[in-house]
Amino acid sequence: MEKINSQQFNTLLKSLEKNSIKYEWILSICNIDCLMDMTVRQYNFLLLIINKIFL
Repeated sequence: MEKINSQQFNTLLKSLEKNSIKYEWILSICNIDCLMDMTVRQYNFLLLIINKIFL
């Protein structure tokens, strides 16, 4: 599976910081060791969830 690129990573970080979401929560939900291990599919679903909940 394709991993996220640096632009997606930066977008994710901004979104997490903006909404005060802890990185540990994301690591646990996605079952990954670091955010750069996230797949594009996980990234897309995560942003969709964040946007629905926090907007």
